[in-house]
Amino acid sequence: MIVLVEPTGKGRVDLAGGQEALQGKTQFERGSEITLSADALDPAYVFHHWEGDLSGAMPEESLKMDVGKLVRAVFVESATDITLIARFTAQEIAGPAPLTVVFEDNSLGEPKRREWDFDNDRTVDSSARTQKWTYAHPGVYSVRLRVIRAGVSDLAVRERIITVYGP
Repeated sequence: MIVLVEPTGKGRVDLAGGQEALQGKTQFERGSEITLSADALDPAYVFHHWEGDLSGAMPEESLKMDVGKLVRAVFVESATDITLIARFTAQEIAGPAPLTVVFEDNSLGEPKRREWDFDNDRTVDSSARTQKWTYAHPGVYSVRLRVIRAGVSDLAVRERIITVYGP
């Protein structure tokens, strides 16, 4: 795997869990799943999105190492009026039904409105900043958060983030 940070020197990519920073080429066992975490090193910059073989705007994302990968972490200049970037966290993402998960919007750019879709059915389920959602049935669920401010919006989608087991 090759990991690049752009612009160079403005951020770094680590293996989640406190392991060392990834620089250049790194080898992983075929079939393993790793979690990458992007952090800004320069206070004038913020993480914006992943490119290459990893996509999304969450600073922490997982990746299956089935073939060689090229991953780029893109950082942008922060400003008082920062670009709107949708991001969220979820706690208790796996367990038996019924499973209650706590979601929190931690988007950048001060969104004025939120549209949560907790089961990715394109129906808005909530507009709260923090929301508990109960999954009553076994399955694997994707979650979407759209944030809106003054006619600008951004979308964060976490595919297959929630796993609910049967009895």
